[in-house]
Amino acid sequence: MNEEIVAQLDRSAAAMTSKRATRALEEEDVILRGRASVPAPITYSDITRANARQLAEQAGSFARFAERVGMAEAQVSQIVGRNPTRNIGSKLGRKIEAAFDKPIGWLDRPQDGTEFGDLSGATGVIALSVELEAFRDRAAKAAACLRAASSAPELDSKNLVALALSLLDDD
Repeated sequence: MNEEIVAQLDRSAAAMTSKRATRALEEEDVILRGRASVPAPITYSDITRANARQLAEQAGSFARFAERVGMAEAQVSQIVGRNPTRNIGSKLGRKIEAAFDKPIGWLDRPQDGTEFGDLSGATGVIALSVELEAFRDRAAKAAACLRAASSAPELDSKNLVALALSLLDDD
């Protein structure tokens, strides 16, 4: 039963990605034909860095941000400083989100009110890949819960299934 749910989650993720990617590619075609203005390029690194900087500002200083995340202040400067030399990878992103009680994928999404549907062209494709990565992360955790539920006592099994479903709810 749990394997069926995991397979269904995989199919749902693929369908969601396919529809959104098709829409983004159609929008890219409109841009390339000159019927729309080309947006300023936004990369995954730009989005995560801007959001990490926002959290550093909320923390009050790089030192407080570093302490909260469990990093050295010099490392924080390398990822969110004036001239950053490192990008924020998935593992570090999840660590930062956990330190600031943000949901999985928060750091990867534009926090300025822009929705993925509002982005076009290459920017939209990048945003969709970020969204897909966050969804896959949640789906993997949900799958682990379901696998554990199959061998757990009934009460624990119900709680694990409920946790798996909550992981898949949209934020």
